[in-house]
Amino acid sequence: MSTRISLGQRLMAALGIYFVLAVMYISTNVWTMYRSSFLVHTPIDDYIPFMPHSVYIYVFGYLLLLLYPIFFIDGKDIFATLVKGILWITVTTGIIYIVFPTSMSRPDLPVVDQTTYFLEILHKIDPPHNSFPSLHVSLATYIGVYLHKNALLKNYPLAVALLVNLSTLLTKQHAIIDVIGGLLHSYVTLRIFDNSDVLPNTNT
Repeated sequence: MSTRISLGQRLMAALGIYFVLAVMYISTNVWTMYRSSFLVHTPIDDYIPFMPHSVYIYVFGYLLLLLYPIFFIDGKDIFATLVKGILWITVTTGIIYIVFPTSMSRPDLPVVDQTTYFLEILHKIDPPHNSFPSLHVSLATYIGVYLHKNALLKNYPLAVALLVNLSTLLTKQHAIIDVIGGLLHSYVTLRIFDNSDVLPNTNT
């Protein structure tokens, strides 16, 4: 039986992990800004609608998934495995961003209401670099599937992860290739760090 880890320990671990995540993402974004990059786009992306309101899922759904383990996982072994996977995704994604710089073409965004203003702020904070694989998709899928099998409210994190993945396309933050790359990345991570079946068990 897994020993328990206190809320304070989980908070400290999460602060450390997400600090590393932020440093990696910001530094590689700056790195890519001054280098030539591969524009990620396919004809399929032209048929995906631009839905600005999905930015709320993109931002807050993602934050909910990142915060969820802090409050709903107190098993030391389960929490440690989750942390290892998040760190693995962070480090390997950073390496990919450096070795293979990519960028995303975003639509022109006239600011006409609160939602488009919020999306404009997001675009300023998060330039259209570091596109492939989608870190949003990699982490959301890994956390969502892992929590689906190992935490309370199992369907909730999986459903949020699916919505977050969809929002990356509807906000035009990512192209379909980025999403596929993120899904494959999370799958590999689950194979490495999770000893149970990778796909959720739909029979329970």
